[in-house]
Amino acid sequence: TILPLFHGFGLCMGLHTMLANGMCSILVPQFSPDVLAQVIIKNKPSFIAAVPTLFEGILKNPGLAKADLSCLKAVFCGGDTLPIDLKERFDRFVKERGGSIVLREGYGLTETVTVCAVNPELDSRPGTVGLPLADVLMKVVEMGTENELEPGQEGEFCVHAPTIMLGYLNDEEATAEAIHKHQDGLNWVHTGDFGFMDQDGYFHFVQRLKRILKVSGVPVFPSQIEDVVVAVPGISMACAIGVPHPYKMQVVKLFVVPEDDQADQEALKKSIQQAAEKHLIKYAQPREIEFCTDLPRTKVGKIDYVELERQESLRREQAL
Repeated sequence: TILPLFHGFGLCMGLHTMLANGMCSILVPQFSPDVLAQVIIKNKPSFIAAVPTLFEGILKNPGLAKADLSCLKAVFCGGDTLPIDLKERFDRFVKERGGSIVLREGYGLTETVTVCAVNPELDSRPGTVGLPLADVLMKVVEMGTENELEPGQEGEFCVHAPTIMLGYLNDEEATAEAIHKHQDGLNWVHTGDFGFMDQDGYFHFVQRLKRILKVSGVPVFPSQIEDVVVAVPGISMACAIGVPHPYKMQVVKLFVVPEDDQADQEALKKSIQQAAEKHLIKYAQPREIEFCTDLPRTKVGKIDYVELERQESLRREQAL
């Protein structure tokens, strides 16, 4: 259990799942690469659930270079978008060390007691968050409505399940915004997450709705930009934020962590720009690129884009 237990993902998958199935939970109170390597080598866990940045940390951990990972029976990723490149690298890493499993991405939120969809073991599909669990209903609706959309159309994820919350403590207004009774008579959580369902029923997560940039009035999704950038050879992590622009209102600024601190930044910048021009609409293409040695993280290990926005705003204010 690498994830903190005060977080829904960590509490559900790191503790409750273990206890409900009669398993032993190996607690890792304070994450560090050295401690993680020691725990895996000594305790040989069969199950790991974590966020993408922790799997990136495993790949870079020299202590696991010669580890035997045949002990792993299931490894799940959630809490943030899993880049396909990271999944492929992790799968190779495990296979080269005796393992036979693949990293499976899922989807959930605290309001539904976390996990409500996951990629099945025998038909895991990279780039998706999988299929709804048993007794979980999911659909995609038009923004601001209860109108269900056809497969392939992007909208807001809604979830109905026996596990959905009763409400937010002492906040009836927020509860009413999140839980709606639809025409089918069921209570549905409007997740605030944007994506679509494909023809096979697999859900594709695109973006948290609250994290949308508007460039010249055009919606731009930072996660799509980040997915393109981290696929560029030599890039470890990326985070896109919006910064003020005199007539476009906002433009995209990109923070990038190279795999090699000594890498040629101009060459990497050119590669990023070429990838952006090829895969992104012009409004989503970064206007500014800043190289960093690391990015701020939240307490659960996600890249903290809010902190990056705060730091950038402060720098711009001081420069005036």
